[in-house]
Parts: sequence; C-alpha cells; structure tokens
Amino acid sequence: DSFALFAVTGAGTLLAIGRGTQTGRWQWWLAAGVGAGLAHLTRADGLLLLAVALFFALTSRPYPPTPILFFGYLFVTLPWLLRNLAVTGSPLGAGGGALWLVQYNDLFNYPPNLSAAQFFAAGWRAIVQSKWQAVTLNLQTIIAVQGLVFLAPLIALGLWRLRRHALARPVPAYAALLYAAMTFAFSLPGARGGLFHSGVALLPFYMPLGMVGLDAAVDWVAARRRAWDVETARRVFTGGAVGLAILLTVVMLATRLPSWNNGDALFREIGAVFPGDAGVMSNNPPGFWVATGHPGVMVPKGNIPTLLAVADRFGMRYVLLDRNYPAGLAELYRAESGERLRLVGRWDEWKLFEVSRP
Repeated sequence: DSFALFAVTGAGTLLAIGRGTQTGRWQWWLAAGVGAGLAHLTRADGLLLLAVALFFALTSRPYPPTPILFFGYLFVTLPWLLRNLAVTGSPLGAGGGALWLVQYNDLFNYPPNLSAAQFFAAGWRAIVQSKWQAVTLNLQTIIAVQGLVFLAPLIALGLWRLRRHALARPVPAYAALLYAAMTFAFSLPGARGGLFHSGVALLPFYMPLGMVGLDAAVDWVAARRRAWDVETARRVFTGGAVGLAILLTVVMLATRLPSWNNGDALFREIGAVFPGDAGVMSNNPPGFWVATGHPGVMVPKGNIPTLLAVADRFGMRYVLLDRNYPAGLAELYRAESGERLRLVGRWDEWKLFEVSRP
C-alpha cells in the first residue's frame, strides 16, 4: 500500500515546514514544497500538506517564501498534473467526486454518476447521518490507532507543552485539517481508511510527543506528592509505556499478519487456473495483480447486466466474487451461474466465473 511511503514523505514535509519556520532558510521551504509534491503523488490527500506549508509560509517574516514552496511542489508534480488534465480534464483527476458519496459503494458505480445533485437528492437525514458516523469513527481512529489508547492523552499533553515550538506547530495544524477533510468533506472514504492511512505522517511526531506528555504528567504529580522520586518515576513510566506499545504491536502482528499473507497465497492458487494474460474482475484488483500478474478492474456496484457491461468494456474474461459481493449479484453468487457467466472454480467463499463472449 502507499501509506508506508506517505509516512516518510508526509513526516519529512512536516519536519521541513517546522525547520523553515524555525530558521527562515529558503532551502527548508524548497524541501517542504518537494516533500508536499511527493506526498501528493503518493496519496491524493497529500495536497493537505501543501495547504499546511502555505499557511506557515504566509506567516513567515520578513519575506513569505511562497514562490520557493510552489516551485518545489510543481517541480515534482507538474508532469502528473498535466497528464491528469489531458486524460480527465482536471489537474487533480477524478478523485474529487468522492465528495458526493452517499454510500461508500457508490465509488464503484458504472457508469460513474457521482454529482452534487445526486448527493443532495439523498436528503439531509442521510447526509447528516454519514457525517456523524465519520465524526465518531474518526475519533476512534485518533484515540485507538494513532494514540494507542493509553498514549492519546499524553500526546495531547505533549502538544500543549510544545505548542510554541516551531517543530511541533505544523503537527496539530495538519492533524486538524486532515480530521476536518476526512470527516466533513470526504466522510465515507475518510472513515473507511483515509484518516487512518494519511495519519501515518503524524506518528513519527506523536510517539516522542507522548513521551514529552508523560514527563509533564510526572512533573505535575511530583509537584503535589513530595514523596515521589521524579527520575525514578520517569524511568518506570517511560519503560512501561514503551513496553506496552511493543506488546500491542506484537499482538496485532501475531493476529493479523498470517491472514494478510494467506491472501496472496490464495490469489496465486486461483491465478494458476487461467491464462496469464486474462483480465480478472475482483474486489481487490491491485492485490490480485501483485500476487498473480493478472490485470483487472473492480467488481462494479450493480447487477449482472452492469457486470457484463464492465467486462466487455475492459476486456475482462473472468469474475472473482467473495462474500462481499454487491446486492445486485446476490443471485449469481448463490446460484453459481448467470447470463454469460459459468462457474469454473470455488475456494471456500471465493467463486470464479468465466465470462463468455457476447
């Protein structure tokens, strides 16, 4: 996935913004622009980092380094922006359509029909419900995933203690902008992983900030309990926090890594059934391609005629369904046959259909 690379490019950009604010040197603002560009090429929401950099650049004195910032950004992104303009008619591509999602699976409508008119036609109740769901789910992500539950209040305390430090100031700015974008604009994709993935740029800052917050908490308690040995308390609580973080990491890896790796093995087994140049429609085309080399497209939201229209449009010879099938394909999944579709293999919940020519 792209979020490991985004952790590097995003965190590097935030660091460059902080150093540019701290030193005033143009080289750091150039690095911030290049970093924001690389982050944007990694993930579409990397554009938020450019907004953060622009905010701090405009508040710099005596001369706002915005030309240098934009030069660095465009130096790495201009070819891609021009490509998007030529192919999609917009320099930012078609990703902005996610603003108008009413249901997450509308991402896979064929033909694409996301629009403001469709969004508002769903009614205010559905719109408010989706926004509120994003509010709660994204708060859970911040506390449980980014803050590891026990570190979340310490990270907040560390941010408050270093609120005037140049290196720390871009962190809450990006965190707040990211949360707002993934909650109130791109609510459905944000709650389904957008905040989780783009938030990795914050983790290299959150972990040391948690330790700063822990020191602040120990100092606060020690000022009220004179029997405390401050240095001993710091060593004990710091060691405990690091140990708990390691334990949580090991437990998560032990419970999730085997199933993650098994997916590739299953895809390779399925991919061995048909010719290597055959296109496959599935719920995970990138993962299937990485495991088998077979090109593919997403299973669309819709019924069998929609499925066949996509297969004919993109030359797909096979369809791989699992239990996460669209409602319109429920009968195909249960009956294991349909118009121009013949079952050729079954692996537990996975069912492979061959598409016959029209």
